[in-house]
Amino acid sequence: MKVLPDRYVIGQVISDKGRGYFLAKVEKEAKEGYLVRFEEDCHFKHRRGIVSADSLVLNLGKNPSPGVVYGFDLSSLYRKTITTKLDYEIHLFENVSEETEAKISRALDRAVKKLKEFGLGALAEQSIIFQIFPKKGKWSGWFTHPKHAGKENEEPSKITLALNPQKELNDYSDYVYLHEFGHAFHHYFLKASKKLESKWLNLYRASIAPTVVEAKTVKSMYKDFQAAESCAAWKKSYEELELKNCASVILRHISQSHKLTPRDLNILLDAEDYDSLKEVWPDCDLHSTELKPLITEYATTNYSETIAEAFAFHLMGKSLPKSVDKLMRESIQYALGAK
Repeated sequence: MKVLPDRYVIGQVISDKGRGYFLAKVEKEAKEGYLVRFEEDCHFKHRRGIVSADSLVLNLGKNPSPGVVYGFDLSSLYRKTITTKLDYEIHLFENVSEETEAKISRALDRAVKKLKEFGLGALAEQSIIFQIFPKKGKWSGWFTHPKHAGKENEEPSKITLALNPQKELNDYSDYVYLHEFGHAFHHYFLKASKKLESKWLNLYRASIAPTVVEAKTVKSMYKDFQAAESCAAWKKSYEELELKNCASVILRHISQSHKLTPRDLNILLDAEDYDSLKEVWPDCDLHSTELKPLITEYATTNYSETIAEAFAFHLMGKSLPKSVDKLMRESIQYALGAK
């Protein structure tokens, strides 16, 4: 097969283990075939080699159409590497405008500056690869743990953003970077402390435990409800997150058992029809298996996401429940001592 430089190709390798395939970009013709750059993690592995023309099975051209061919995703090919003003490299796996490149760079630099404000600048100096991929699913970013950790062939960890350039390259990208740095914070600093790991796990466990509202609490909250102007005002009157969750459980029970919405209950309140309200108000323990997010619903995915969400919220100055804020401060103090 005759192939010009800068063309992507798929080739095959036959060994004792069977038939395998590789994706590569041709750099130039060589005596034995072609000098190619193998595309797997080419932004940091930089693997090159000579392949024979007979080993090539498909010439994909200079700009392959998106799709999956021989198991390779052609919509996520390495394009270029840009460098931020703070000298961090970001590897692009999609073609974006210069304006978008600038936004991506500024967002990473802002995240790093925020880390330094909290004394965590060393986190950005870990062996982390920053990369941008096209957005396909619902995830806007992810942290990849280093492969072969602790061995000679250990590979860097990765922070990947997959953003819609038109919608998610403002404050949201700052949050995504900090969220993924939260995973790095967990991996590089907190895993060494079994005590902190246990505390975060218990905090996460509390956020997914079934809610039980005791009958005496239900009765007490009915008195508060009678004095409220509306369902919304009643629920808002409770400062404690636990009581707000209890209010949600009570309203859900009334909705499921009596088919009455908060708007219906407001009508009864406005009419001071307390007899009807008392008839639909529960008088027993209530059980709910729904999640009780301490930070966000995503933080209830697993305890690692709880840490990452708490980390991002804390560094961005967003409000956190006292228990979460206290544990994050304790974790940061531990990390500062462990650096």
